[in-house]
Amino acid sequence: MVGTHTRDSRAPTRAPVSEEAPQPGSVYPLRPLGLNETFSAAMAVIRHSPKAALGVPFAAGAATLLLTLLTSLVLPSPMNRLLADPAAYDDQELALAVMADGAFLAVSMIIGFFASLLWLAAAALLITPALRSGLGLRTSFGQTLRQPPAVWGRLALHLGLLTILLFLVALIGTFVAVLIIAITMFIGALFVVPAALLGTAWGITALIHAPLVIVSERRGAFSAISRSLQLNRGLWWRNMGAVSLLMIMVLVIATAAAFPVGLLTGFAGAESGAEGPDEGIAPWMMIGMHVVENAVSAVGMALAGAGAAMIHISSRIRQEALDVRLSRAAARTHHGEAAPSPAELAHAWRAP
Repeated sequence: MVGTHTRDSRAPTRAPVSEEAPQPGSVYPLRPLGLNETFSAAMAVIRHSPKAALGVPFAAGAATLLLTLLTSLVLPSPMNRLLADPAAYDDQELALAVMADGAFLAVSMIIGFFASLLWLAAAALLITPALRSGLGLRTSFGQTLRQPPAVWGRLALHLGLLTILLFLVALIGTFVAVLIIAITMFIGALFVVPAALLGTAWGITALIHAPLVIVSERRGAFSAISRSLQLNRGLWWRNMGAVSLLMIMVLVIATAAAFPVGLLTGFAGAESGAEGPDEGIAPWMMIGMHVVENAVSAVGMALAGAGAAMIHISSRIRQEALDVRLSRAAARTHHGEAAPSPAELAHAWRAP
């Protein structure tokens, strides 16, 4: 019949493409990445899964801010006046009173310790959206946080010990650096500062993979360290260069954040005046300052976490052909079928 088209029964039928169907390489290329590609891939991960990549660091920042505010309200201290009145920073007697408040300083150190754990854990968890983005899959806030209790325990133990170790190393290093600078009449700063920066970059590079493999490979708190050193073999200088650039970018973000925070501090100080803090606006301005500071810190931590994840993924692609394993995992899912769950995909990105 004229106008009637017969369909070739041999032509393959194609089901509608699922919105969640894996598309390897659609977010960032699944191959060894150069330095510039590492950071563009990190930004691509943040854009692809913003609820996970930005939401988790923002949640860590909100928890840190809440702990700080609760401490200032529950624990009486001269520090409370500093939080409400920026002009009080010029009061030397008040500064001495704050330094002499041992209880507040002890609680502040404990809160700082837990805040460090929250920030580092938030950065480590971004390995999940980074790996899923390699397959073109989006990751929600809940999927990022939905880790087995054993993983949370190992991650907390690892990051807790790591924070204590880094604090002790920084304390000893600072003492030695100040001693050298004082003995050499500041000439030693020409050598101490570059050495400190190089040592920091080396230490971060050595341990950068450890918290990530705890989340992605279910490694133990201590075996993750040896696994991190293994992934750096033959790639030390490449990874250290990427870590150094990442540190510079985060530092630029922190410096940029100082501008609006400084404006808020100055405005709050002007509102306080010579007669003391304005009960109406100065405290709110100081709270706003801390909110802005934590928000910008969350953006910096998102970039640091996504960047570290891309350094890790690129290292595994170079050493273990992770790109091939992810592509094979995606190939097992056909059009129209459900995408692999995070648990199923975990088998694809674990170490062979």
